Amino acid sequence: MEFKDVEGFRSLIIELDLPQRANILFGVRCPVCGKTDRICLLEPPDELAGNLGQYARYIELWSLLKVDGEYLAVCKFCGYLHSIDGSEKLAKIILG
Repeated sequence: MEFKDVEGFRSLIIELDLPQRANILFGVRCPVCGKTDRICLLEPPDELAGNLGQYARYIELWSLLKVDGEYLAVCKFCGYLHSIDGSEKLAKIILG
């Protein structure tokens, strides 16, 4: 995974206005801005409705960044991508 992939994914999230549903993880602190009420889980590609072509890049980047046992999330305040440990609810910055 390269920095350009992470930045491309961040841009794509903004362009597609994701996440489509408000799935906020209260109490999970963003390591960048410190907010505890702005981290939202991103939808897996198979849950997104719409034209597959529109989401082809999302699917590709999701598979590059997703780690087994963790969730991908975005801070809706600062826009940084995070990998969330499912068991401990810790946010880790994805830097690339």
